[in-house]
Amino acid sequence: MPEQFSSQRNLSVCCTYSTLLMQSFILFKKSHPAPGVQDAFKETGLIQTIRDAIAQQYRLCMFYCFQSRREHHARYAARYNMVVEPLCEGIPAVALLSRQNPLSSRRDIRLEDLPTRRLVTYENFEYEDWLGMLGIPPSANVLYIFDRGGLLDAVRKDNYMAVVMHDPQQQRELADCVTLPITGFSDTLDVCLMRSKSYTLNAREKKFVQFCKKRLQAAHEI
Repeated sequence: MPEQFSSQRNLSVCCTYSTLLMQSFILFKKSHPAPGVQDAFKETGLIQTIRDAIAQQYRLCMFYCFQSRREHHARYAARYNMVVEPLCEGIPAVALLSRQNPLSSRRDIRLEDLPTRRLVTYENFEYEDWLGMLGIPPSANVLYIFDRGGLLDAVRKDNYMAVVMHDPQQQRELADCVTLPITGFSDTLDVCLMRSKSYTLNAREKKFVQFCKKRLQAAHEI
């Protein structure tokens, strides 16, 4: 069993790109100090997050996916003796734009218009998990970025548009950006926890999961 599974006082978490989850980790460490304990947190794309959890590089995997794809990921996880549990459901996907983008004055973005826009997205997602769900063909001219900072730079400095999970925390911090609803698209996003079926969370992990769950649900008024 990997060391991070046998030394069970620390947090060992990988997650998909999220300001809210990253800041939840920081806030939790401040409010629940554990002297002498080395916590681990990795923020990456959906593909790598799930791979890391299956390979037991991290004990807890927090990821978001479209609701219609959740069962697919649950079946895949079950093949490796992993379970998937929802933390927050029904979160909308939104278009993120700079206030300097001419489209920012619109009330919404139509789903059918997305393929014609300058889009930036995270590289580490399967086509079926993101662009395919949005009806964007593989041949579309899309800028692929591997980290959250790079994606935000493309939006803020070069007028790209990104489709992201609605994140009130991120929205408050990006005063130079706006988020617009996407009309004609009914699917929503779920944030889930994936872990080994045979692993029992330690006391600190249980508190952290509940901490994240409450912050997610409060942020989205669920």
